[in-house]
Amino acid sequence: MSALDELRQLRHCGVQVRRRDNKAAFWFLAPWFAGLVFITVGPVLASFGLGFTKYNLIQPPGFIGFDNFARILRAPAFQW
Repeated sequence: MSALDELRQLRHCGVQVRRRDNKAAFWFLAPWFAGLVFITVGPVLASFGLGFTKYNLIQPPGFIGFDNFARILRAPAFQW
């Protein structure tokens, strides 16, 4: 039996999950979601965006479109 099935049975028996409990769960999970966004999703999106630029550490990035991806597809190491 899953946790959702147990919650459905509790509701049918007249026991309601209180709104306060939902808020507490949100606040306990909020740091985890913030970490997920800032540590995982943010860098992935930044890397995807930098894939469309010509970038080195000295000069600011310049947009070059799909040229980086085309060079990867033409590289001998990438072909099998």
